[in-house]
Parts: sequence; structure tokens; C-alpha cells
Amino acid sequence: DSILSLSNQRIFLLRRIQFELFENRLQSARAIWKEYFVIVRQWNNDVKTNRNRIALLFNEKIAEAFLMDTENQADQPQSLHHIFRKAHNAILAVIECMKANCPELEKTTLLNEAEKRMDILGTAHDDFSMLLRSVLVQKEHLLLE
Repeated sequence: DSILSLSNQRIFLLRRIQFELFENRLQSARAIWKEYFVIVRQWNNDVKTNRNRIALLFNEKIAEAFLMDTENQADQPQSLHHIFRKAHNAILAVIECMKANCPELEKTTLLNEAEKRMDILGTAHDDFSMLLRSVLVQKEHLLLE
């Protein structure tokens, strides 16, 4: 449950940042980024522990849905952690572009990429949450039998 809570906080804050960037409010996005980065530090500090916890409580397949170590450089990662990384980097690229007053076409391209990455993240986040919940429900039914 703490894994899902942390994941929910992270995606919520990243979406708030994305919204501010789409509205061309860089200062507001940067302020939210500071709050977001507290969650990122906690996430990254606990990511291996959480992966191991998931493997022990559920199974290796679900643990890999959370974090697959072999995806560090993957362009199209499948695990939630690395999908978060891609969305995080896409949003950060927009922030850096806007800080540097980049050309409008470049900013638009980066915003579109960030939106694509956030859509992928939203789907992956929902799928992972449903997977965890369905396994929890199955375990609960087994305990009640």
C-alpha cells in the first residue's frame, strides 16, 4: 500500500508540473518540482527494497512490472520505475528548454513528447495498481477460505 501511495503522489505531482508547463507557467512548475523531487528521492531510496518486497509478497512477475533492472537504457521500458524515469526526463527537458528560452517549435515538440510519456505512464500506473490490487484480493480470498 505504501508503494501505491508513493506512486500516486509522484504521478499526481508530475501531472501538476505538466499542466503548469502547458500553461506556460515555468515558475509555478519549478516550485512544484521541488515538492515532487522530495517524493522522487524517497522513491529512489526505496526502489530496490520495494521491488524485493513485491517479489516476496507477490511474485517475480509483479516485481518486474515494478522494476526491471535491465531497462536502464531502454527507449520503451515496460516496468513502472523506468516508465516514470522516461516521463520525469521528458518533463525535465521541457523545464530546461523553457529556462533557456528555447524556440517555440522546440518547446512544442518537447511538450508533445512529455504528454506522450505522461500518457504511457498513466496507463502503466493504472495497470500496475490494478495488478497489485487483484493479487491482494486473491490472497484475501485464500485467507478467508
